[in-house]
Amino acid sequence: MRTRKHAAASLADPAAILAAAVSLWAEVQKREKNERLNLSEAYNGVDQCMREAMRIATLFEMWSGERVVFEELEEPWPYLIEERFGRACLAVIGPLGLALGDERACESIARQLGLTIREMRPEGRGVRGRTRRRRRGGR
Repeated sequence: MRTRKHAAASLADPAAILAAAVSLWAEVQKREKNERLNLSEAYNGVDQCMREAMRIATLFEMWSGERVVFEELEEPWPYLIEERFGRACLAVIGPLGLALGDERACESIARQLGLTIREMRPEGRGVRGRTRRRRRGGR
């Protein structure tokens, strides 16, 4: 028997996961250099930091598959994610907080990206026609 979590994982777009991970990893490396961070020390090795970036990218893609209103996007999802996900993610959890990224962070990241998010019923199904959208240019 497949659970909702397994169904969401099978719908995840590998291109979007890769785009998110690449975007996040590039931003983390940029911040490491600019802010003189020691990712190796913070994550017990850079490879663990890379694993956390992949985990968050995968989690966000799975979360987005159920919650983002893709019909309102003006550009292809993987391109949008590759261009903007890293900055949005680090604005929410920071380069040293990747291990803390969870589903609650996903909603904050989506809002940082200005995405339209479906309201969810308690059982996890989207409410048709009812969405919450961050206003452009505002908080």
